[in-house]
Amino acid sequence: MRKRYSSCVLVYMHTIQEKDKRGGKNAKVKKNPFLNWDETAQYWFGYLAADGNLSKTKYSINLLSIDHSHLSKFKDWVEPSLTLYNKKGSNCKVVTFGHFDTYQFLITKGITPKKSLTLNLNTPITRHILRGVFDGDGCYSSRCSPKITSGSLMFLRQLSEFLTQNGIDVTIKIQCIGINTTYTLYVKMKHRFELYKLLYDNSTIFLERKELKLRSSLAKVKDKSDELQERLKLQTCSQATDTSVEGSTTT
Repeated sequence: MRKRYSSCVLVYMHTIQEKDKRGGKNAKVKKNPFLNWDETAQYWFGYLAADGNLSKTKYSINLLSIDHSHLSKFKDWVEPSLTLYNKKGSNCKVVTFGHFDTYQFLITKGITPKKSLTLNLNTPITRHILRGVFDGDGCYSSRCSPKITSGSLMFLRQLSEFLTQNGIDVTIKIQCIGINTTYTLYVKMKHRFELYKLLYDNSTIFLERKELKLRSSLAKVKDKSDELQERLKLQTCSQATDTSVEGSTTT
C-alpha cells in the first residue's frame, strides 16, 4: 500500500508541476507577436535576451525596466490591454504575459528560463537584436568604451563575432567577484562611430536616452577632433611662415 500511495503522490506532483497552457492568470495575449520577424520583433527579442525572464512553472514571459515609457512601448506592441506593475523594492516596472506559442518560440530561439549563465541564441544576430541587447544590458560613457555585461560567455562570443564581421573590434574580459563570474564585451573606442551607425542608422525603435548618450559622446570627440585639426593647420601655417622668413634672412 505504501508503494502505491507513493506512486500516486509522484504522479500528482508531476501533474501540478506541468505548465499551465493558458499562460497563467494574465491570458490576454492571443497571438505570438514575434511571428512577423521585422525590426520591432528583433529589437524586443534582443531586449528580452538581456532583461527578460521566462517562468519555469507557467508559460509566462516577464520584462522589467527602469525606463517606464519605453516598457510601455513593449506592452502596447504585445497587447495594449496588458498592465505595467511596480516591482517591489526597486524603481522598475514589469510587464507579464502568458502565451504558449510565444513561450515556445523564444525557447527555440535560445531564450530559456534561468538563462543568465547559459544564454546562447539559436538565431543569427542582427543589428536590431544587438540594439535591443545594448538597450537592456549595454552601457555608454564619454570616457569608457561601450560595453555589454553578461553571465554567459557563449552569448558575448556570438555578439563579438557579429561585431567583428561588421568591422568593429571588441575585447571580452572576465570579472570575478567572490564566487560569481561575469563577462564584459568592450567595443574599442576608435570604433564608436561605426557602432553608432550600425545600431542607429535608419532605425525606428531604440531607447532614446542611450542613443543620446552615445551621440553626445561622439559629438564631443568630433569637436575635439575639429579643434585638433584646426590647431594642426595653424601650426603648419606657422612653420611654413618661419621657414619662409629664415630663407629670406639667409638670402
